[in-house]
Amino acid sequence: TKGVFCRNLAVSRFVHGTIVYGESLFQDNKEEFKSLTEPPTLIDGVKTNNRVAEVAEAYYQALLQTFK
Repeated sequence: TKGVFCRNLAVSRFVHGTIVYGESLFQDNKEEFKSLTEPPTLIDGVKTNNRVAEVAEAYYQALLQTFK
């Protein structure tokens, strides 16, 4: 469903401020699933998958551009 809507999500109750939710890692996409199952690596002290790190960086850059 496209658009803006309300849900009773836990993080919404604990964070007192603006929250932006994004849905990016579609596991029903064969290529995406393949990249998400690659072995994790250590990135900035956090053990994670390269694809997850790429998506996090994309969100970070988008926020920087938005609030520039």
